[in-house]
Amino acid sequence: MFAAHGWETSFFSMHHEQNVPCADSRYFVDCIDYEKRGAEGRTISNALKIVYSLEARQKLTQLLDDKKINFAHIHSIYHHLSPSVLMELKARGIPAVMTAHDLKLACPNNKMLNRTGVCERCKGGHVWNAVRHRCIKDSFVASSLVALESAVHKMFGLYRHNLERVVAPSRFYRDKLISWGFDPNWIVHIPNPVALPLAPIAPPGNYILYFGRFAPEKGLVTLVRAAAHAKVPIRLVGRGPQEA
Repeated sequence: MFAAHGWETSFFSMHHEQNVPCADSRYFVDCIDYEKRGAEGRTISNALKIVYSLEARQKLTQLLDDKKINFAHIHSIYHHLSPSVLMELKARGIPAVMTAHDLKLACPNNKMLNRTGVCERCKGGHVWNAVRHRCIKDSFVASSLVALESAVHKMFGLYRHNLERVVAPSRFYRDKLISWGFDPNWIVHIPNPVALPLAPIAPPGNYILYFGRFAPEKGLVTLVRAAAHAKVPIRLVGRGPQEA
């Protein structure tokens, strides 16, 4: 979309088998799959990358040395890239804006939801509640590591001090981050865009369409039960851990 509006774009990310071909991939960091249970604790090096990735900063340095970058748009850098990349951008005077696709800035486990239900126990900086309630994969090790990550990042203000703005795709996210103490002037509400027209693959009718991830935080069980009570058919489109 940036390119369509006349911007010259470069990319910085992690190597992954599902990546599309990219001319900038020589700068990408090595792949770490934290989704595999226990992956966060396999090596001390991988664990430390969650808090601060020296590799990501070094690789970004190479890209920035080779190309003139005017501004950076950040997406979901935690765990794999870490805020180390923000510090490099800041040191070079390159403004960075991050889209908040979740609530990670406030909540260690991203979504203010754990096996006990909706949870805001970490509000006020009490991130060790994530360990107490094993909010990450129901794992003491993973929860401890991510709580440490959140504590360090909050202590040194690695997001607050190195991002010019945060884009919240929903008003709920903006309001929630502000209620947790973030500066209202720092967070801008910009809804996710949709390219129109869309080509439907199913005819319109008297049903409700859900499209997105099949994950607990989406409330799909509630949707299915409500639809059953209301006798309204629904169609579900997507993938995720609840797909079965």
